[in-house]
Amino acid sequence: MFIVPDPPRETNGLDSHLMYLSSPLSTYKTPRYARMLAYCRAAFPDAEILEPKHLFHSSTDWRAKWPDVLGRIDQLVFFHDADPDWVGAGVIREIHDTFELGKSICYLDDGGQLHPFEAVRFEFPEDATIAKLARVRMRK
Repeated sequence: MFIVPDPPRETNGLDSHLMYLSSPLSTYKTPRYARMLAYCRAAFPDAEILEPKHLFHSSTDWRAKWPDVLGRIDQLVFFHDADPDWVGAGVIREIHDTFELGKSICYLDDGGQLHPFEAVRFEFPEDATIAKLARVRMRK
């Protein structure tokens, strides 16, 4: 069962809904990535989904192109790495930038359920790295 947030809002008078699937680089070539993408497509069948693994070829490429992608999207959906529950600096940056613009953000859990951003919190341990910057947790 999917928990789907309110229907996407129209942006700039456009009828289409452009979503960005934010995920750790380590997930791009995994069956888990394909599964999470399928969950996202099932939850938002009419949305166009931008996938970072097809948009960016390197960190430098991401830094150059991300501002344009951010300006175009209506919503960001993110999920964590499987080892366990981590997101890196890139995902945190994408979430932060999207939040700053007041755009919709949802967390996609391992079971395919979508949760509003307000239901999520991040833990930033002292021994964090760029690839494992924060752990994703549900608020109680």
